[in-house]
This record gives sequence, C-alpha cells and structure tokens, in this order.
Amino acid sequence: MIGPLKKALVQYVETHDGALPADVTTLAPFMESSITPAMLARYEMLRDGKLMSVPFSDWLLTERAPLDEEFDTRVFISINNRGTEDFTNVSRPELQKALRTFMSAHSDQPPASSEQLLPYFQNPLGPLTSAAFLKKYPTGLSPSDLNKFLTPR
Repeated sequence: MIGPLKKALVQYVETHDGALPADVTTLAPFMESSITPAMLARYEMLRDGKLMSVPFSDWLLTERAPLDEEFDTRVFISINNRGTEDFTNVSRPELQKALRTFMSAHSDQPPASSEQLLPYFQNPLGPLTSAAFLKKYPTGLSPSDLNKFLTPR
C-alpha cells in the first residue's frame, strides 16, 4: 500500500499546484480501483499546506492506529523517504506537534514531565506506546531534546 500511496500523493501535489491534500481520502482518484475507502481511512495526513514548506524529513502521512499495538508496524511517507516503524515508537512529527500544542496552551512553557505531554498527542497513545515513551524520557525532555524537537530540520 505504501508504494501506491506515495505515487498518488505525488500525482495529487502535481495537479494541485504543490498543495498537500487535507485528507488521505482525496487521493482516491489517483489510486487503483482496488483500493477501497476503508483502506484509505486507515491513514491520515500529518501536514497540510504547500509541499515545499515541509521539511524533507517530516512525515506527510501515516497510519492512524495499529490493529495490534504490540506487533504492528506503521508505514510513513515523507518527501524524501518512506518506510515502516514500530507503533510503540512516537514519531518525531507526532512529538513535535504534541510539544507545540502543549506549549501553546501553557504560555510557551515546556512540560515539566513527559506525562504532561500525553494528553496533547493528536492521536492518543496506546498503553504500550505510552509506556515506551515514558521509559525513553523518564525525567521529561532535556533542554537539548526540546531544542532538537522545536527546531525545524
């Protein structure tokens, strides 16, 4: 599915003056007829606006949720890459978005602990993903982590 999604995304952007789709389902006309709306509904756009304004490494789209959080992997597509990642890993774009949302709601103050970020993820983290995230950042995000996640690459 990842190959046809990437191809459809490229075709969409080329025919829409460089704009990214607001929703993955708008890629349907660029996909094979065997791809159903239910299949497309498993994915979500992570970025919007013009493709050229998106950093090359930022994910553009990914799967919404795992069928089995412990064993599933998710696909992602960025401008220069595509691949898979464990669902228990929090992606850089997800963490950046949660961090920016948290700071926007708290007068640009960073979270004092990792737990404070959990409600700010666009898609709630499952139990295994939450546990893996808290284990990776047990004392919260360090100043260098904050700088890394808040600075576009």
